[in-house]
Amino acid sequence: MAGTNVEGQSNSNFLNDFNATIPAFRQRGNSTFNIDQLNGGNSGLANPIALASQFEQINIIGQIDFLNFDPVHVTLTGDYVKNIGFDKNEIFQRTGEIYDEETDAYQVKLDVGTSPFLGTRHEVINKHDWQVSLAYKRIESDSVLDGFNDSNFRLGGTDTKGWALIGNYAFDKNAWVGARYLSADTVSGFPFSVDVFLVDVNAKF
Repeated sequence: MAGTNVEGQSNSNFLNDFNATIPAFRQRGNSTFNIDQLNGGNSGLANPIALASQFEQINIIGQIDFLNFDPVHVTLTGDYVKNIGFDKNEIFQRTGEIYDEETDAYQVKLDVGTSPFLGTRHEVINKHDWQVSLAYKRIESDSVLDGFNDSNFRLGGTDTKGWALIGNYAFDKNAWVGARYLSADTVSGFPFSVDVFLVDVNAKF
């Protein structure tokens, strides 16, 4: 998810000229700074925190689908993101802060199951169709916008790494039960580990 003009700007002395650069929604993980540091906190904002980095991403996705076990598919997917908008020198000139460059994210995922769960959303899911997935992902602090990242994996945000185990089973046509177990830790920030277990029932019409 790329962002245009999402980086914060410091307010001028005794002015509130860049209050609008504070994001309306954040989770956690992205590098931030106080936009009031130059005007002595005169904006009147309780939390004048904005994003330090720009976000311009390169995203590469590759997938291998093994069909030897038809109708069961074995699929291996790799997804890599690089935020090329992070510029340590530019950030320092704009914010006066120095941040480590943590701008890479990736996921490796193995899916095993019948094709409706692994294919398009328009496929019919038949009774007894099933799917099991195991994924590992690592999302560094400024690789993606934390406000748009998975809100279940370590309860949202970036600066996180860990595993996801996912299963789905169709108990009727286009009706299935799903379960997810997510276990995630911090990459480099303050230690914070979260395990999440989710169960849901789904239906398509």
